[in-house]
Amino acid sequence: MNVQLKTIFFTLVLVAVQINTVRAHASEASQQPSLLLAQSEPLEGFPSETEEKAKDADEIDGTTSRAPKLMIKPQRKLYTLLSYPRFDVTAKINPQYVGYQAKADIAKLNVSDYYMTNASLDFNAWLSAEWYLTLHTDYFVLKSDDVDLGVFNLASSDSKLFSSELKATYCILFQGSDAKLCPGLSVGVASFPVLVFKDNTTLKFSSLNDMLVGLHLEYLKPISAKVMGNVGLYYRSGLAQGQSGSNQLKVDNDMGLILGTAFNLQESLDLLAALNVDRRFAKYSTNDDDFKATNLIYALNLGVRYNF
Repeated sequence: MNVQLKTIFFTLVLVAVQINTVRAHASEASQQPSLLLAQSEPLEGFPSETEEKAKDADEIDGTTSRAPKLMIKPQRKLYTLLSYPRFDVTAKINPQYVGYQAKADIAKLNVSDYYMTNASLDFNAWLSAEWYLTLHTDYFVLKSDDVDLGVFNLASSDSKLFSSELKATYCILFQGSDAKLCPGLSVGVASFPVLVFKDNTTLKFSSLNDMLVGLHLEYLKPISAKVMGNVGLYYRSGLAQGQSGSNQLKVDNDMGLILGTAFNLQESLDLLAALNVDRRFAKYSTNDDDFKATNLIYALNLGVRYNF
């Protein structure tokens, strides 16, 4: 009897231990996330089971009760950072039509039987997106044949003119547009064509150099992805410092208009074309005779620009 009671007692103890073990495992399992529950949660970017059912119901009804969910992430803007200073070189050749009118106390002279060709070179240094400096040089060759001007004769002559100036330009950038307005100042030296006496009845072309200060204004606006248009105005006034022997400048100035375009041929190469109208005025004396001369130039400028 005692043996049976002991057997029953140990059996109950063993059952109790097993029940406690099962309860302990059940408690630990309740504290961990359910694998089925984790799998039933929708992944990011995919609709849940509830949303799928709602979508199916909408397709059956032929209606859409909710706005579509956009899965597009905002993209970061890209900016191009340009390094400064930047440089470019422009070379032009200008076939020109020239009209020259000189008025003296003793005669009024209109000279049309002569021509002028011009080559120019510009070196630009961009210090920033707004500021740039330009070293501009011009080389003119002026030729004329023998011409009977009535009171005087114009002898065949060949005169070379040279000018150079330094420009400082500031560009105003318009918001919401690629257009810009660029005013600036310039200082330099320029040659003015003048008529001087070869003898008592014969004149010839020559030149007088003078120091200049000037203003310029340019408006630039893209016409297309590869074409840039520009309109420019300039005015330069001489300081009346030019003198050569008995020839001396008293008043001289230069003003003009430029209508141009630039075509981007390659990444660093531009083709340039422009129409330039230039008026040069000079009041000077030669052999104690005072002259007033107006030089009107119509030029077609053709050139190339290389961007470093």
